[in-house]
Amino acid sequence: MRAQRVLKFLTEKPNAVLETKDWACGSSSAAVELRVMDQLAAGELEPVADAVENFLAAHAQYERSRFWGARLIRVAQTKPPFEIARAAYDLAVKIAPYDATFWYLRGDFFVENKISDKAAASFNDGIRAQPAKAAEGYLRLGTLYFQLRQMDQAFAAFQRAEQADDSARVLSDWQRQILFFYIAEIYRGEKKWTPSAAYYQRALDTFQKPGWPTYAALVGKGDVLFAQGAWADAHQAYTDALDLAADQAQRAIVYAKLANWYVAMGELDRALDSYTQAVQYNPDDPWLYMALAQLQEQKRQLPQALANYQKALRLNPNLSAAQKALERLGAK
Repeated sequence: MRAQRVLKFLTEKPNAVLETKDWACGSSSAAVELRVMDQLAAGELEPVADAVENFLAAHAQYERSRFWGARLIRVAQTKPPFEIARAAYDLAVKIAPYDATFWYLRGDFFVENKISDKAAASFNDGIRAQPAKAAEGYLRLGTLYFQLRQMDQAFAAFQRAEQADDSARVLSDWQRQILFFYIAEIYRGEKKWTPSAAYYQRALDTFQKPGWPTYAALVGKGDVLFAQGAWADAHQAYTDALDLAADQAQRAIVYAKLANWYVAMGELDRALDSYTQAVQYNPDDPWLYMALAQLQEQKRQLPQALANYQKALRLNPNLSAAQKALERLGAK
């Protein structure tokens, strides 16, 4: 019954990334497949490896190897215990070692489980296994390094993804948007405003859909324009980001950016309105309450400032700036 439930999942939830020729090759194959799925579900990992390898030895064929690899990865994606999923991924890349997709999905699994060294190794193995899909591997590798804040390695990987011969063909528009967005972010971190702005624009020209990274690319573009003194263009970018924010947390970020812009322009009343909007969209962020309270204090709206400093401190008891502000204002 357990194996049949797994097979039912595989039949009803196909993975477009893993399209394979569906082999209907008689009762012998079906029996092996049922036994393999049942043994995997039970955690009997060595018999699984032996059964699949023996079957493939008798029926050697690339498409059949890829079929088994896809089946094993789909089992892993049903979220079994870690060791079972890892065994399924390991066996998939063992029996179909020249298919980069399996290596990349195995790397994603290690990323999800915060095993960064094995994730990086799996992405690199995929790049070597199938150079025709290298751009996808370099994008994954760069994203991993970016998340680890290893920016030199991230930038090198992203550059290789962009320059790969297969980049335009293999990467979807959404993936290319992510690639350009991350490159822009790295340039912005280095305060290289001109290339940063260019890559934010490339990200926006390549693909747009509400949410991340479209709204974030517009925010980043606004920040770069702000740093360059292009005030009107920066405001327009933030306004466009607000239109493409997909949830309350994203809207809170954009309203905070708009508030900073209004402060820089000396429009404090509009800045207060924007910070108030930001707090309403994300009432769990102590720094938003701090920024709102500081502006209220500057405007001599002391009761409101005290209340918001107190909210910030309740959300983050270690926020010394809020504590000092309360002491300065004579709050008990």
